[in-house]
Amino acid sequence: MKKNNKLIQKLYEDSLKIRFFENNLLDLFSKGLIKGTTHTSIGQENNAVGVCAALKNKDIVLSQTDYIHDFCSAFQKDNIIGTQFHPEKSHQAGEIFLKNFIDI
Repeated sequence: MKKNNKLIQKLYEDSLKIRFFENNLLDLFSKGLIKGTTHTSIGQENNAVGVCAALKNKDIVLSQTDYIHDFCSAFQKDNIIGTQFHPEKSHQAGEIFLKNFIDI
């Protein structure tokens, strides 16, 4: 497989943007500057970046999320549906959501 250095650089830069954002988010949260709660995905940045890079025009983006920049949070390729979310399974609403998703 031939290396595409420009693509590798872009994937790396996109992953770093997400990591820097999440580190800043945690810093602001720890200082009490963000109210409520927060959840990051530090260490999982490449998941979103890789999925977005792999999508082709013929693939169907079912949803996108605005998180630093827009990224695909659910897609369909042939008979496969992929998502970038994890509803809380220990809560009744999360269980219902997962059941409904499986029944699609």
